[in-house]
Amino acid sequence: MYRLFPVGLACILCCACALSNSFEQRSAFKSVRLTLCRSVRIQDGIVYPRDETGKFSPYDQEVIAHLAFNDLSGSSEILWEWSDPSGHPYHADKTRLQISRGKYVEQATAWHPLTIRGDTAGSLPGQWKVQVFLDGRPLLMKPFIILEPSKVMPPPPIVIKPSSNRWGLIVGIEAYSNLGAAAYADHDARMMKEYYEKVLGVPEKHILFLLDQKATKDAVEGAVEKWLPANVQPGGTVFVYFSGHGAPDKSGEPHLIPWDADTRLGTRGYKLVDFYKALNKLPARRVFVFLDACFSGTARGTNDPLVRQRAQIGSLKEPRLDSQTVIAMSATSKVETGLSYDEAEYGLFTFYLLRALGGAADANGDRTVTVREAFDYVNDNVTLTAHREGKTQNPEIMPSIGQVGEIKLCETAPPPIPSK
Repeated sequence: MYRLFPVGLACILCCACALSNSFEQRSAFKSVRLTLCRSVRIQDGIVYPRDETGKFSPYDQEVIAHLAFNDLSGSSEILWEWSDPSGHPYHADKTRLQISRGKYVEQATAWHPLTIRGDTAGSLPGQWKVQVFLDGRPLLMKPFIILEPSKVMPPPPIVIKPSSNRWGLIVGIEAYSNLGAAAYADHDARMMKEYYEKVLGVPEKHILFLLDQKATKDAVEGAVEKWLPANVQPGGTVFVYFSGHGAPDKSGEPHLIPWDADTRLGTRGYKLVDFYKALNKLPARRVFVFLDACFSGTARGTNDPLVRQRAQIGSLKEPRLDSQTVIAMSATSKVETGLSYDEAEYGLFTFYLLRALGGAADANGDRTVTVREAFDYVNDNVTLTAHREGKTQNPEIMPSIGQVGEIKLCETAPPPIPSK
């Protein structure tokens, strides 16, 4: 039996209308595309899918099926049918597209959501499908997966109130202007922003968020060397996160690669040693750095080269960080390639880092996660998960864990109160 829900449906018909040569009461169109996504955006009156994927978390708000027609005319009825992993009908709804008689639109879109979070669908992992019928005839079908809770990131718990003396910088670069993509870096950065606000206590107005084309070389360097020094107060706490590419230069000097760099032409990024020097000058009591980037010269999760010649073991210059202020965790050691965790759609390092911050690393149950607890949890799980895939990835920490181990990183949420 179909589940009955309020219909979350919209249809937007865009662009100038023009008279067609002939009118058909039943719909006609040049082409149509079905996309699954987590959300939609509206730009210049046209609705586009956002965060396209075939895998969804039980914590995602919804799955959205998005139809895009080209040169649509006439009238049509759309039926959306959602089927659960057992193949049984789960939910169905109808809507109608109506174009004025004798006219057509160059672009027309319609979409329909299936609620996941807080609904039965979230507890039914496996392969689902949505089938779209147009005027009673099959149009398109798309399968998708709702993942098991153990393989996805739960929403961040709200642990502490924002503090006026906490600041954060987040850089996420997935789609580079001149280089291959860093898989899931955008998703990593967006989720990290939620953890900054809800777990680490950084007010939203104290977070500088640089995503893709906003993360140019000038912007990243300016954030570290100008924006942070101009805002961070003595005794404050700073969190810096980078998800994207790293690469060495010819001498083996590691660089963070901004959006507009082109390593193939010898145009490097932000030298890692300069990055750390600038952070170490801040008047903060503590600066925590998390780098989901590798410096092997290979794109995340692939063997695609970012530089003409990969660095050899021993040739990469690892910056020394003898600091009483800056503590840095990085995704890999030496010239390993950083891996993606495709099942969860995260960088492997970020996936377990977020779980650690969310409380999974609280080994002694005292509602506090120390640097040692966080690093041990991340290191153990990243190493083990990579090994299961026949690969190698070993996170690193500077200064040594013996120097910084018992420093408090964050608090964890209290356990839920049992219902009576």
